[in-house]
Amino acid sequence: MSELKPYPKYKDSGVEWIGEIPEGWDVVAFNRVVRKVNNGISLPQINEKTNYHVTRIETISGGEVDYNKIGYVNGSERLKNYKLNEGDILFSHINSLKIVGNTALYKGNRVLYHGVNLLRIQSLETIDYTWLHYMLRTHYFKSNVQSIAQHAINQVSVPISKLKQLKVLKPSYVEQGKVKRFLNDQTSEIDSLVSDKKKLIELLEEKRQAVITETVTKGLDPTVKMKVSGIEWIGDIPDHWEVKRLKNVCEINPQKSEIYRNNINKVTFLPMENILSPGVVDYSLVKNLEDVYAGYTYFKNRDIVMAKVTPSFENNNIAILEGLTNGIGFGTTEFHVLRAMNEITTEYLYYLLRSERFKQEGVSSMYGVAGLQRIPTQFIRDYQIGIPNVEEQISITNYIITINTEIDTMTKKLNKTIELLKEYRESLIYEAVTGKIDLRDYEVENK
Repeated sequence: MSELKPYPKYKDSGVEWIGEIPEGWDVVAFNRVVRKVNNGISLPQINEKTNYHVTRIETISGGEVDYNKIGYVNGSERLKNYKLNEGDILFSHINSLKIVGNTALYKGNRVLYHGVNLLRIQSLETIDYTWLHYMLRTHYFKSNVQSIAQHAINQVSVPISKLKQLKVLKPSYVEQGKVKRFLNDQTSEIDSLVSDKKKLIELLEEKRQAVITETVTKGLDPTVKMKVSGIEWIGDIPDHWEVKRLKNVCEINPQKSEIYRNNINKVTFLPMENILSPGVVDYSLVKNLEDVYAGYTYFKNRDIVMAKVTPSFENNNIAILEGLTNGIGFGTTEFHVLRAMNEITTEYLYYLLRSERFKQEGVSSMYGVAGLQRIPTQFIRDYQIGIPNVEEQISITNYIITINTEIDTMTKKLNKTIELLKEYRESLIYEAVTGKIDLRDYEVENK
């Protein structure tokens, strides 16, 4: 592609976030490019897979409708007013400040909108909806949307009347098409690079999981003599390992009565979301012991907390606790707590619980209704493992930690590259939609 250059002449747009614009471009109120701003239908039930897909705030992801988070509803006569047309833009007008202003460009059919605004362009002959969506996705436009949001107790909302008066650009229809083609071409290349980096991260995570599972079930020595464990999901184990149930090597859900309450006032409180990722915990929430002693799960430093409810269990919401206030904590009742005893180290137990085989067996043992299934305590008590002596456990965990450190380093570099690519993408979109680069002669290159 030839070097990108600015337009020959610019003028002041009069809008701070836009700055100078090409001489032939116009600045107009939002309602000059969008003829319809409608709020979505309120639907009491949107879970059953029936006639119509239903978008929600949660389905607006990365500028598109995320069909993995879609809902469903039965058809009725009144629903016809809430159907989306190709080129309609979904706009999140209510929720947290972080979410308000998110948009998605709709390209499918038989979808209704719920809990979001519909933005429909004035005319297909004067406004290119893809170009408009690129403009609405810029950080600067979203910041302006957030600046007009009205704050309530638990959420913010964007008044339609104020939204319609926000200023946007309107180049000629031909130039809109040039900008669209340029950004479609360039962002697809960037998105492809981002996708490749994400796939590499996924492969690294698969390697991490494979190393954990292999080493805690087979050990480190590939030449060691093996024996039949007698446990279907374990298979053969090293000849010198013993088979034991978890209840024989760790304490499960210890009793809070062991706390000396007169000596402690403050303790850490852990809701599920404070397990940020496997082994990573946010200890910042501190409460009075008397406020959490009843009705919550108890644990102390060096205990392992593990989610018992789906999907948190499958997502590896598990950690060894190290930084609890006064060494004591309470948290959601959706935690199981495991405390290693003499025959097993805390770290080895932690990695056993993170192994793929334990996860698979745990999922198969879950009980309860869909979406609220839990791992029973009895499953954990009776779960059988092959276990080496403590010295070998330490060698295995040190090896896992070494591999994890290498994977973490590579993942951190890949995530940094992804962030830089996304920043470049956003910068490119802003430069293009505000006319900072002259795209009048742009043609998509042959690949």
